[in-house]
Amino acid sequence: MPPIIIDFPAHRSLVSRLVLFLVLTVAWPVQPSLAADPARSQALVEQGLAAATIDEKLALFQQAVEADPTNVQALNNLGSMYQEKGDLAQARRWCEEAVRQAELQGKSYPIGYFSLGDVCYAQKRYQRAWQAYQKGLALAPDDQETLARVEEIRRQFASYFDSQGNFLLKDPEEITRGLQAGTRNMVVGEEPSVDLVVEFEYDSDEITAASDQQVENLAAALKEMLEANPDETITLAGHTDERGSVAYNLDLSLRRADSVKRRLVKGYALDPNRLATKGYGKSRPKVPKATTEDDHRRNRRVEIIRGAGQP
Repeated sequence: MPPIIIDFPAHRSLVSRLVLFLVLTVAWPVQPSLAADPARSQALVEQGLAAATIDEKLALFQQAVEADPTNVQALNNLGSMYQEKGDLAQARRWCEEAVRQAELQGKSYPIGYFSLGDVCYAQKRYQRAWQAYQKGLALAPDDQETLARVEEIRRQFASYFDSQGNFLLKDPEEITRGLQAGTRNMVVGEEPSVDLVVEFEYDSDEITAASDQQVENLAAALKEMLEANPDETITLAGHTDERGSVAYNLDLSLRRADSVKRRLVKGYALDPNRLATKGYGKSRPKVPKATTEDDHRRNRRVEIIRGAGQP
């Protein structure tokens, strides 16, 4: 199955990011912790900005963070260096910490959100990237690189935006959180579940290319969960909107659930014995008596249920 490829640079210019970090942080005194040395930390940041190689920059920014773990610029620059080296997990860790520290200190730090968005984008975590970009643009609405990236996400995943501009694609982490939800937020006796928008060709069980990324994200989440819980099963439940006959929609919903299962098994080597399918047709709409296309879309869904689901 060919992956969705978005033709856009992996992340914004390193030089522009580091320069903007310096500009944005000059006016912000870092609130030191008991053992912090803000002056030394900032001096190390400036040395890092002037360093010749990525490894030298990485080492100096690491020392700057050790000298003052609240130094937002040091944290963000460290994340940028890890991204430059291709270690996206570490890059995301430090960019998220930079954003967290900026929020704790009440700083308006749009470049932090933009950097985090770039890392998540490179990870193909498009929902998290979208969220970070939106927070950054709320603070710096004229950032042209981010506006271009946002427009590219809108274009590539056009079918995953509703009429209100909500982005409906779910990242693997979001799927996992939904499947791990406790019963305190649910009706007693129900299993944790997550609804996904999976688009199919009209009147068909063929998954559209636009939904390849959503199925890939689902596969990543289920692979991790099933490996960690060898005795569990997952149910893929198909639902349709309320238009059409009961019998037709019941058959279509099951065929679509089966189609998702086939993709997970053949494309991602998930164990077919641990994936059950059900078709509910139009019997369980999320929006009863829907009239708008957005509401019909909410009813047309594949529900991922941890366990056997309801009969």
